[in-house]
Amino acid sequence: MSATALPPLTRFEVRALLTHYRITGHTPPTDAQVDAWLHELRGHSAGECHAALTILQAQHHGRITPADVIDRIRIARTHPVTHRPVVPAQRRSGTTRERAAAARDRGIVAVYAAMGWPLSPDREEAMRARCPFCKADPGHGCGPLTRDRLGRRERRDRRTGLHPSRLDAARTGETAR
Repeated sequence: MSATALPPLTRFEVRALLTHYRITGHTPPTDAQVDAWLHELRGHSAGECHAALTILQAQHHGRITPADVIDRIRIARTHPVTHRPVVPAQRRSGTTRERAAAARDRGIVAVYAAMGWPLSPDREEAMRARCPFCKADPGHGCGPLTRDRLGRRERRDRRTGLHPSRLDAARTGETAR
């Protein structure tokens, strides 16, 4: 953390840490628990304990002990962070969505090829049309809807995963919304 001498931990700070990180569960820490943690963590500051408990709660599964906190503080003291490099934010280009869609399509083709499943040209054509049954937008697959508000039933085609009315709309050329 830092090489300068930090103020020692107080009972109030230990109680606040135990309560904040719910070390004792949902019950408030007892005086005996506060005394035990204060005795174990003597020589460490509240900031070091707070940083260690933050990391431990994210990485540690199970009960956190004062020894875990001391180990984490020891690691932080031996590997201090002098400064964090500023990573510039990447600018989003207008082709981000198109590149993501192309990567998705390449992944689907790769999975189908690896599994030995045939790609249906009907599906590619129908994906350009809006589904008149479930109202799925072009480029998105049909939802699991089997009955619409008017009570009409339509099950998705097993081969393409799309509703038959969408396949028909693509064949007739109804690709607009």
